[in-house]
Parts: sequence; C-alpha cells; structure tokens
Amino acid sequence: MDRSTDSTNRENDEQMNRIAEYEELIDAIKNGVCEEYGCDLGSMSAKSGRKKAYVEPRHIAIHLCRKHLDASYKDLAEKFGMSDHTSAMHAHNTISWLSERDKRISRIIVKIESSLLHQLSCHKKVVYYTCFDGKTCHGIYKDKESVVLQPTGTVVPIVVCDDGKTTTK
Repeated sequence: MDRSTDSTNRENDEQMNRIAEYEELIDAIKNGVCEEYGCDLGSMSAKSGRKKAYVEPRHIAIHLCRKHLDASYKDLAEKFGMSDHTSAMHAHNTISWLSERDKRISRIIVKIESSLLHQLSCHKKVVYYTCFDGKTCHGIYKDKESVVLQPTGTVVPIVVCDDGKTTTK
C-alpha cells in the first residue's frame, strides 16, 4: 500500500469517527430532551404530530443540536423527519426567541444542558487542559496547544472520569 492510499484511509477513518460521534451527540440530545419531558424518542419525529406536547420538546432538541453541534438545518430536518430545512430553521429560531423571553423555556434548556454535560461525561473520559501555577488554574482549554502559559505555570490535564468526577493526571 502506498503512502497516499494509507493517508486517504486514515482520513476516511477519522471522518467516519467524527460522523459517528456527531450522530451519538444528536442521540444524546434527543434522549436528554425526552427524559426532561417524559416522552419517547418517537415523539422527536415531525411525523408524531403538531401537538404542543410533541412540538416543544422537538423544537428544543433541534435548538440544542444547532447551538452545540452547529448542525446544518438540512441535516436537522432529516434527523427529525421534517419536510425541509425551513422547518428546522423555524424550530431553532422560535426556541432562540422564546429562551430570551420565557423563563420556563430558559430553565428547561439550562436543565437539559446541565444533564447532558453530566450524561456525556459519564460515558467518556474527556480531557481538558489548564495552566496551573501552584495556586490557581488559569483557564480551561480543549487542547494542549491552546493553553496560555503563565510565567510560573505548567500545563496540567484535567480529566472528567466515567463517574463524572474530575481529576488531574
């Protein structure tokens, strides 16, 4: 196998891993919303109807997918069984508008986001990095290269373990 084929295979594997992780995160958001609303995954599909009991959780899930995953409207419409991208756009824009004006919707979104953070960290070990100078942590960064070093600080990894507890290596 030549180097270009090996490189192409590696890139394809990386892309497949990103797609699988993306799908997993959409499912986690759907499950988190269903848990909060006490509904089943079937109600996340537009085919389940236009009743408020189905529409609101579906719209919130779409809003969260757009907000946290930067998912395209076309992709969201497909994932939620909608006729076209404008339905997903309407869902996202409606919840964005409501979350600024309706405390109930805002609280629901914050509660779902909090539970998702815990839920996702319980299934995976997530590593963040900080600069620690012996007394204080200076920022939290997703990758080691982004850490802004302080004069007397060192880069320290922070690990969110399977049980949700945070430790350092």
